[in-house]
Amino acid sequence: MKILAISLLACISFSVIADEGEKDFVQSLIQSRDFRCPEVESYVVSDFSGDISVLCVGEGESKKQDVSESYRYTISKPGGRWKVVAED
Repeated sequence: MKILAISLLACISFSVIADEGEKDFVQSLIQSRDFRCPEVESYVVSDFSGDISVLCVGEGESKKQDVSESYRYTISKPGGRWKVVAED
């Protein structure tokens, strides 16, 4: 039972923790679709749909409390091809 609980917690935690390589991939994917993403602030992978919700901020603003520039995107992979949609 403990192993199941730890495994479940690890899966949930993995969805909200991003390393630099994953952030670089997400940023490159967004920019390759001609969207603006100077810096990835955070992203979350949906455990059920696999969609990725991304928050991008202006260059150097990820450490600031007041962000002047931000962009939100949803990334999905319908039919095996990456799709990036800008959110309002």
